[in-house]
Amino acid sequence: MKVQSVALLSALGMLVSGSSVYLLAPASSGATTLGTAPEARSGDVAPAATTPEVASTFSTGTTLHMEGRIGHTRLEQGVFRGTYVMVEVHADGAEDGKRVAENHLAIVIDRSGSMKGDRLPRALAAANAAVDHLEDGDRVSVISFDTRPTTDVAMTTVNPSTRQAIRSAIQNISLGGDTCISCGIQAGVEELRKSEGAADRMIVLSDGDATAGVRDVPGFESIARSARDTGIGVSTIGVGTSYNQKIMGAIALHSGGRHHFIEDAASLERVFLAEADKLRKTVAVSASVTVNLASGITLRRVFDRSFTQNGSSITVPLGNFSAGDTKTLLLEVGVPAEAEGITPVADVRLRFDDRKAGGEGSCSGKLDVRIGADGEAASELDPIIATRIERTRTADTLDAVNDLLEQGRTEEAEAKLAEQEKALREVTERARRAAGGTKGEALAQDLAAQESTISGAKKDVAAKPKGIDKARAQRKYVEAANPYRE
Repeated sequence: MKVQSVALLSALGMLVSGSSVYLLAPASSGATTLGTAPEARSGDVAPAATTPEVASTFSTGTTLHMEGRIGHTRLEQGVFRGTYVMVEVHADGAEDGKRVAENHLAIVIDRSGSMKGDRLPRALAAANAAVDHLEDGDRVSVISFDTRPTTDVAMTTVNPSTRQAIRSAIQNISLGGDTCISCGIQAGVEELRKSEGAADRMIVLSDGDATAGVRDVPGFESIARSARDTGIGVSTIGVGTSYNQKIMGAIALHSGGRHHFIEDAASLERVFLAEADKLRKTVAVSASVTVNLASGITLRRVFDRSFTQNGSSITVPLGNFSAGDTKTLLLEVGVPAEAEGITPVADVRLRFDDRKAGGEGSCSGKLDVRIGADGEAASELDPIIATRIERTRTADTLDAVNDLLEQGRTEEAEAKLAEQEKALREVTERARRAAGGTKGEALAQDLAAQESTISGAKKDVAAKPKGIDKARAQRKYVEAANPYRE
C-alpha cells in the first residue's frame, strides 16, 4: 500500500521506500489426511493425540512469488468474529542479464504556459535521457499536451538509426496554452495499445492543475484503473508546488504506478531514468489475485485497492511487476458463529502474463482458521498483518492531515498525527514480541519508518505552514502516503 518524502521528507523517502518488504513465516502445507484410526490391541501403547494442521500460511510461485497468511490462527468458539486475509506478491529482484520482453514507454509532457522558464527545457532533457536509457528494440512514444494533445513521436522502435530523430522531435516541443492532463493520458494509452505483447509504462509530467478535459479526482481514478486493466502502469511527476497533488497522486495510485514530487526541475532526469529502468526490469504484466471465500465467510473490507466481486469471489488487479516489486492485498472477513474445528477461509489464486518464463503464470494457495475449544480465546493478531494495517492507517492519516491543512485546522491535524504516532509505538512493541528475531526486527524497522514519517509531518504542521510551505508539505505527504498502500 515506495514511500518517499521530505528533507525531513527526502530523508523520509529513503526510510519509507525500504520499508515495503515483509518477511513472511515459512508456510505450512495445509494438508490434512482424514481416515479411520486402527483398532487398538491389547498391550499396544496408545498413540499421542495429534491436532490436524491448519493452513494458516502458504508460499508458492516462481516469477512472481505469492505468500498468504490468516490474521488469527485461532478464533473464539460460538461468536461471530472477524479476521484478515493477507496476500503478498513479490517479484524476485535478481537479474540474469537477459532481455525479458520488448518494452514500450510513453512519455507524456505538459507543455502548457506554466512550464515556462527552465521547466520545459529540463523536462525535455529528462525525456531524452530516458530514451537514451532504453535498449535497441524497445519502443517509445512521446505526447505533449496543453488544451489538446500532440503526438510528437508516434510509436517508434529505438535503434541506432532512430534515436537522433526521436531526440530532435522531443527538443522541438514548445510552450502552449492551458492544461488538459486527461487528454495527454488518453493519447498515451492509444499509443501504447499499438504495440501488442510489449510491457507498457507511461510517465506523465505536469506542473499545474487540470483546466480542461477531466478535472475531478474520481474521473482521473477511473482513467487510471482503465489503464491498469489493460496492462499500463502510469507514473506521475509533479513539478513545483502548483500542481494538483490529489489528481496526480490518484493517477499513480490507481494505475499501479509511482508518484514523484519534484520541486527542483534539475532533479527530473533522475526520476525519468528510474522509471525507464523500472520498465526495463518488467517481469510480469496484468497480475491479478482472486480470493474465493469459503462457505459462510463474508467480506467486510478490501484495503486500499479497487476490486470486483461476484458472489463469494473477489478479484483484485495488481498491475505490472518489475524485478524487486512487492505488492500486498489485505481483506477483512467475517467468520460465522456456528463454525467449528478447522474452518476453510479462502482459496487464493494469482494470475499474470509471465514475461520472464513466457505464457500465462499462475499459482494458488489456501487459508484456514481453527475455532478454539470451549472457553479457548482467540490468538493474537498476526504481527505482519498488524504492521500492514498500520501502513494503511499511516497513509490515511497523511491524507486526512492534507485535508485539515487545506481547511486551516492545524490543531486537529497535529492531534491526528500524535494519535497515529502513539499507535505505531504500541504496535512496534507487540510486533517485536510476537514475531521475535530477525522477522520482529524487520517489522520494527517498517514501523519505525512510518513513525519517522508521521513525526516529521507533526513537526511541519506544528510550524503552522502557509502559502508555499503548506503546498510543499501537502504534495510531499501524498508522495509519502501512496506507497504505504502497496
